[in-house]
Amino acid sequence: MTLGRLAAAVCAIAVAACAAAPSPAPTPIKIGSGVPWDVAHLAPPFAPEPTSHETFKGVRLFAAGARLRFVSFTLSSQEQLRLERCGSQCATAKLIASWNKSDFERSPAKEIVLAEPGDYYLWLRNELPNGEIGAVQAAASTFNRENGVLRFASGTVVFVAIDGVGMPIDWPDEPRRIANADDRDGSSKLRKLESLDILEKSKHGVKQDLLVQFDPGEAVQALFQQSVPVAGESLPVSPETVARRAEAWSKYKAALHEIKLEVMAELPRADVELMPDLDVSPTFTVSLSSEAALLALLAAPQVTFINGNHRVVLN
Repeated sequence: MTLGRLAAAVCAIAVAACAAAPSPAPTPIKIGSGVPWDVAHLAPPFAPEPTSHETFKGVRLFAAGARLRFVSFTLSSQEQLRLERCGSQCATAKLIASWNKSDFERSPAKEIVLAEPGDYYLWLRNELPNGEIGAVQAAASTFNRENGVLRFASGTVVFVAIDGVGMPIDWPDEPRRIANADDRDGSSKLRKLESLDILEKSKHGVKQDLLVQFDPGEAVQALFQQSVPVAGESLPVSPETVARRAEAWSKYKAALHEIKLEVMAELPRADVELMPDLDVSPTFTVSLSSEAALLALLAAPQVTFINGNHRVVLN
């Protein structure tokens, strides 16, 4: 970021904000506070504060023991990422953790376990060479369940992964939350992604374990049908039937495994690892850490969908 851009950003902030941290975020939505449960449940963990846009405010009350992980490759030398906890009525705040560019250069993943429940917010402190201090505006946040991306006006991007924030993680997928229609052309290979954040993380080398669904084809599906009991059949079945079904089941599992190997053969091996599974469904888990590997996976004709809500490795 140039000095001119930094100066412009600082001048856009009120004088009081230049002298101190931005005013604490409003109290977030709390389950049980009169807000419908489904509204609080589906809201993202962090969102830009709607009035000043100086912070990413917590939209939920965080529980003690919640684990927050942050990754950033784009922090400038004049910026500092700060996590703070609101005091009473959010009229005061306490610094919980802060990280500079050098901190992320030593280790790209930073993790903290919250010792206290409460209202938390994130902001990006910006210090000019003349000593003036202000907040970089919070531009946008995108979350899919507990994983998300925070974008600041300076161009700094922070990846966030949250465990233990007090909400279920096994609720059904909701297509409307996946992405904007404008971003997901029906003819594009990107339609196979549960979230476009998967692609953005791959561009920055964030290692992800992704659940990949594929189409086994009619012949393999027929093997599966041959391996299962027929509705209404009399018991016990003959030894010949048992043997025939066992053989079909064995062929079905072998065929699934062969398809997985075919897909993996097209991917750059240095950036991809096939994770162990049971070979009993048309899915597999793959660990990847590059955009090239993800694009190759999307190009595989057998692949139908990539779920990004699997484990995300940040360190």
